Amino acid sequence: MRTKLKVFIAVLLVTQTAAAQIGSDRVPSSTGKLTLADCIVSAKDHIQLPAQTAGVISQLVSEDGLTVEEGFVVSAGQLLGTLDNEDAAARREAAALDYEVSLKEHLKAKSNVEAAVATEDVAKAEVIESHDINARSPKAIPDTQVRRQELTVTRSAAEKEVAQFDVQVAGTTTALRQAQVTVADINLKKHLLVSPLDGILVQLYRKSGEWVSPGDPVARIVRMDKLRVEGFVDASRYLPEDIEGREVTVIIRRPNREAEEFKSTISFASPIVEASGDYRVWAEVDNRVSKGKHWVLMPGMEAEMQIDLP
Repeated sequence: MRTKLKVFIAVLLVTQTAAAQIGSDRVPSSTGKLTLADCIVSAKDHIQLPAQTAGVISQLVSEDGLTVEEGFVVSAGQLLGTLDNEDAAARREAAALDYEVSLKEHLKAKSNVEAAVATEDVAKAEVIESHDINARSPKAIPDTQVRRQELTVTRSAAEKEVAQFDVQVAGTTTALRQAQVTVADINLKKHLLVSPLDGILVQLYRKSGEWVSPGDPVARIVRMDKLRVEGFVDASRYLPEDIEGREVTVIIRRPNREAEEFKSTISFASPIVEASGDYRVWAEVDNRVSKGKHWVLMPGMEAEMQIDLP
């Protein structure tokens, strides 16, 4: 009986010790901080830069003439290369010429309206003058001539309406040609490879002279100045509202280097509890450069988070 009791006590001690070790990396310390030891650094913003249209990569060179390769530091909106755009450029030029022609046709239509208005005014004046003459000297102007003058007024009014309609058509045509220029500009822009964010080009999938289809990745760009540190909190100990918004200290331990600390706040606490009984939290951390070139934080690194408890 005593032997069985000793075995039971030994098993109980082992179980309690194991349970304590399992939760030791996610329990509050005596300093009022919740330590999460198994955190991961990840990229907050990264993108596979795609080709927007089909074609041959003519060059992978920035607007400064620098060759684009792995490790190239890029900024948002920076040109990284171009696809062959000879056909697109020719179409854009043709659209621009059509637009210029439409502008001139519009001006011509407006001139025709002015001429029609002037002709109508003269014809009306002649009719009024003829009636005045006949009022002073009956039959001085033959009725046939007066009718012809009145017909000229009617014809001039009709020509003015036609000219005004032509102005409307010319205006619509001009707007259409301008829209075609815009479409040509958009198509031409699709031949440019432009970085959408600040970061580092970490991988090139294509080289100059290779054919790409729409959506094919050309390069991978990762933002390094702001990264995300993720960890898990035991849902049985703390609710998300206890953790979100709390100040946090991120500690990084690098080989052959002293530990480095970063200050931030918990910007997200997931409302979803995983099967393990934990929920995910993360903090966005401003990265810094070591020795003028290399970043201290790198995606994939392990980190520790010390969260200030409420």
